[in-house]
Amino acid sequence: IFIDGFYPDDFPYYDWLDERIILLRMSALTSLKDEPWASTADHCSWDHVICEEDWENKTDSLHLVRELEFNHTSWSGTFFDEISSLSKLKVLRTNGNSLEGEVPSQLCSSSINTDLRIIGDEDNCPNILTESGCCDEVKLTIPSAYLAGRVEKELGSADCLSEVLNTSDKEVCGFMLQKNNHYVFQDDYLYPDREEFPFDMWLKERSVLAQIYYGTSLQSVFDDDQYPDSFPYESWLEERVALGQIYYGTSLQSVDGEWLNTGDHCAWSGVTCNENYSVTQLALNNLDITGPYPNTLDKLTSLTTLSTIGNNLSPGLVSDNDICTDTAIAADETNCPNAVDETGCCDAIRMTSPSPYIDAIVERELSSADCSTFPEGSRDSGTCTFMRNKSNHYVFDDDQYPDSFPYESWLEERVALGQIYYGTSLQSVDGEWLNTGDHCAWSGVTCNAEKKVTTVVIEDFGIEGTFPQSLSKLTELTTLTTDGNSLAGTISDGVCNKNNIQIVGDETNCPNNVGTDGCCAAVRLTDPSPYLINLVSSEMNIDASDCSLLPDLERNVCNFMKDDENHYVFGDDQYPDSFPYESWLKERVVLAEMNFGTTLSSNSWINTGDHCAWSGITCNAEKKVTTVVIEDFGIEGIFPQSLSKLSELTTLTTDGNSLAGTISDGVCNKNNIQIVGDETNCPNNVGTDGCCAAVRLTDPSPYLINLVSSEMNIDASDCSLLPDLERNVCNFMKDDENHYVFGDDQYPDSFPYESWLKERVVLAEMNFGTTLSSNSWINTGDHCAWSGITCNAEKKVTTVVIEDFGIEGTFPQSLSKLTELTTLTTDGNSLAGTISDGVCNKNNIQIVGDETNCPNNVGTDGCCAAVRLTDPSPYLINLVSSEMNIDASDCSLLPDLERNVCNFMKDDENHYVFGDDQYPDSFPYESWLKDRLILVRMFYDTSMFNDYPNWISALDHCSWNGVECSDDHRITLVTLEDIGINGDYPEYLINLDAMTTLALSGNNLSGIISDDVCSRNMYVSSDESNCPNTISSPGGCCDAIKLSSVESSYLDGIVDNELGNSNCSTFGEVEGKVCFWIETIENHDVFASYPYDTNIPYDIWMMERLVLTQIYFGTTMASSYPDWANSSNHCEWNGVTCEFSENRVTGLDLSNLGLNGSYPEPIYKLSKLTTLNTSGNYLTGSVPNSVCAMDTTITGDQSNCPAGCCA
Repeated sequence: IFIDGFYPDDFPYYDWLDERIILLRMSALTSLKDEPWASTADHCSWDHVICEEDWENKTDSLHLVRELEFNHTSWSGTFFDEISSLSKLKVLRTNGNSLEGEVPSQLCSSSINTDLRIIGDEDNCPNILTESGCCDEVKLTIPSAYLAGRVEKELGSADCLSEVLNTSDKEVCGFMLQKNNHYVFQDDYLYPDREEFPFDMWLKERSVLAQIYYGTSLQSVFDDDQYPDSFPYESWLEERVALGQIYYGTSLQSVDGEWLNTGDHCAWSGVTCNENYSVTQLALNNLDITGPYPNTLDKLTSLTTLSTIGNNLSPGLVSDNDICTDTAIAADETNCPNAVDETGCCDAIRMTSPSPYIDAIVERELSSADCSTFPEGSRDSGTCTFMRNKSNHYVFDDDQYPDSFPYESWLEERVALGQIYYGTSLQSVDGEWLNTGDHCAWSGVTCNAEKKVTTVVIEDFGIEGTFPQSLSKLTELTTLTTDGNSLAGTISDGVCNKNNIQIVGDETNCPNNVGTDGCCAAVRLTDPSPYLINLVSSEMNIDASDCSLLPDLERNVCNFMKDDENHYVFGDDQYPDSFPYESWLKERVVLAEMNFGTTLSSNSWINTGDHCAWSGITCNAEKKVTTVVIEDFGIEGIFPQSLSKLSELTTLTTDGNSLAGTISDGVCNKNNIQIVGDETNCPNNVGTDGCCAAVRLTDPSPYLINLVSSEMNIDASDCSLLPDLERNVCNFMKDDENHYVFGDDQYPDSFPYESWLKERVVLAEMNFGTTLSSNSWINTGDHCAWSGITCNAEKKVTTVVIEDFGIEGTFPQSLSKLTELTTLTTDGNSLAGTISDGVCNKNNIQIVGDETNCPNNVGTDGCCAAVRLTDPSPYLINLVSSEMNIDASDCSLLPDLERNVCNFMKDDENHYVFGDDQYPDSFPYESWLKDRLILVRMFYDTSMFNDYPNWISALDHCSWNGVECSDDHRITLVTLEDIGINGDYPEYLINLDAMTTLALSGNNLSGIISDDVCSRNMYVSSDESNCPNTISSPGGCCDAIKLSSVESSYLDGIVDNELGNSNCSTFGEVEGKVCFWIETIENHDVFASYPYDTNIPYDIWMMERLVLTQIYFGTTMASSYPDWANSSNHCEWNGVTCEFSENRVTGLDLSNLGLNGSYPEPIYKLSKLTTLNTSGNYLTGSVPNSVCAMDTTITGDQSNCPAGCCA
């Protein structure tokens, strides 16, 4: 600690050296002297020494010995009594060594009265193992006096060769004296707690047990390999009796004569025991043993599993509750008190044959389980015989016996299926249908997860017999298909009324007819003719039994419909299982009437296939007709009114034909129907709401004449009688060849004719009312595609753009009739007249027009969102006059500044927005020009006019150097820094009301920024000569202030405040240097990069910098260490430490610099200083009282430190 000359401030020198002396004396007086133990290093790092090192809490025992760990280090010599002088010692370990003498009394006293713990050998400890006292833990030595004492007390002598001891006691003596023979002493670090472990009693009893061992033959009892140390003789023999009773009480002795033997019964076949030799499992399966069921099983008290299946034991099973409750039992049906599907004594039951359980179900289902009571060969005889045979049911096979199964319901339904098999010819048709496997896998049978039959399909089997009514017993049956057979009898209500059942059957079995609601969801007809005759008669209100007697139309429809070969659904190969026959055939009658009632019949339209696939016909998933399209077929006849019977019809297209008659209300009034028809059939006209959504005109002329007459308030029947404009519009509009929608090839099915043609009239008026007509603008195509015209999805005009067409004529006021018009651009023309209110007041319209047409002027709200000026001069003169409060009509009469601004602003060539090529359609002229005028005024009002003559130009001022604008062309930022402009501070920049940033620092502008500028919510950066606030007062007018690089009033103020004067020439040598250095801005890097760091408290920071400069120039530091004071932040100067967040000096280390001069008194101004070191110098005078009084830890040379000042 004395090597490097820099001593720690906080170190217990005296106590540390006292303890070092004690350790060195201990080394000299013991075997430690022969080891390289002591060294110049801190003795806290020597081997076996542990010191207190809690630097954070700065405890008073820092660097003082806390533990000495000398256990098992071969330490020898006399026990060193001065250890007691180690005042902070908490642990002393000396066990496992060869020290002489007892633990000194002073150490013992500390151990007993304080928290010192001593762990020592019994040779050194005054207290023994079992006593509290000096040593907290006593470790036995070899030989152990403690063990010798215990042996002597128990045997009378601890001399194992003494004649006092007999032969066995000598063995006991030798065993007990060996420390390593006792596990509690084997680990020398972890003896049991003596407060918790009864060492004396434990050793006493150990001696007694050793005497038993050495004094009897117990040593040799393990020589017999089969002699169990511990065995449950009684329970083992009791259970052996029970097993013997099973053996001798049944035929097991004859089945397996070796089962009972002299060996351990736990090894007998089928017997399993636990670790206590108690029987836990007994398996006597498939041994075919006979006799009464053993009633001694309750004696096997640990039995958990019992299996006796596959035997012929007499009926009856031990009903002891413990056996049934605690044992998993598998047994034959005749021995179990519970049935196979019941919870009870047996957990698994094997059926016998015959089976009482199966017989009970057969008797319940067939009224008897005696098969001989049924006529031989009858349905129930065959079913009874099949069911009673256990081997016919796979679930009872030995290898597949399920643990859990819905036996009862499964067997009941199996009876019902057996009755189908034996009650019909199914047995001769499919002899493999009934089999021993799961009936859920039989052909056509499907079951749910609970093994309940849900589906029975015996379709096209051709089977005969009576319809199986036993199907009603299948409680979950939801699908039954029996068509294609020859079964007799009608399906019973018991089957028909089952919930949610879907039945497909033959007409001979179904109680309802095809196409009618009832038992069968689908009915298969053997002969469709009677059904078809009834249906046609009903639908057409005729007698269809003899079609030849009917008129032509009815005869043709009747002949087609009553012939089943005309309807594919009755064909052998395509007979659907489920089909909406009735509705499908009724709609087929309607289509047949349409076919034979018109010339459509000559087109081979009708055929035997599904009419849903006939040309122009579409159906939905339920086979209901939804669409009929017979367009441009040219068919003749009467319009088919029976189409009203197509209940789901939503689309009907019949245009392009020559049908007679008007579409009836029955067709027109169908919900949501869309009809396209010829004008001869539609009750409504084209373009009007009504029956037909679209009407096809045979001759559009009358329609067009009426529309033009109405829209133009003229008589359009003879256009030649009209004035020029009306005549031209009339001739164009009434000729259907001028409108593509009436062309043969492009006739739309659905079109907004009326509104489209009305707007076409407006556009035609605009064309013929101006010179636009000479541009070939109008044509026969869709006007939505004409140049400059845009329409929405409903073909309504939304945009009209006729910009820069140069057209002449009157402004088209009829544009107000374009109801959806939102964009109108007409600038760049020579139209006469002002845009009317009818056009201006349209909702949300955006109009761009020439000044000759717009009722509002450029830059003002009104009709036109943008106004194009023919000659901008008058507008500019008015704006400049208003803004500058001058008469701008003759700029030459104005003073210099106003004249220059006036000349620039009134010349439209100075403003790019009025150039031909860049004339914007929409622009904020007024606000843009007002902002521009302010910048132009600043240009001519300062030296920018001479220094930067190219700063202003005809380009957008938003692109001028140092100017930025928002998206709406408003100036938001003016940054003209460090360009040295002269003149008055441009207060009028405040009129840039969108400006958020004004940066004019680094110039030579005169005047203080006014309150008007300061009160604006914007960022201001300027020179200190302009700012009313200083850099040390953030939050004032200027957000950033730039100090003058020539003579900064701020730096002068710092010097003046600290030294009483800012005129450096008035000071002596030292203060003069300090003054000059501080006032030179280049000496402070914090001011080199602008804007300055706002985190520095400049006033206090500069004051502390001045103090450090006083130390620099007031001592020999300036000559010895010239680079110490430099332009960087003084917090980075050598030996200076600062608090980071506030940049305040907190530490100053000037030690060992060999400085001369007076002790620097200004240090007291460093109010945050916490450490000061001026030692190792040659400073004169004492540390001033003002410095001593600071809350600072001071380290100094003796020559400078007055009493109590320096730490």
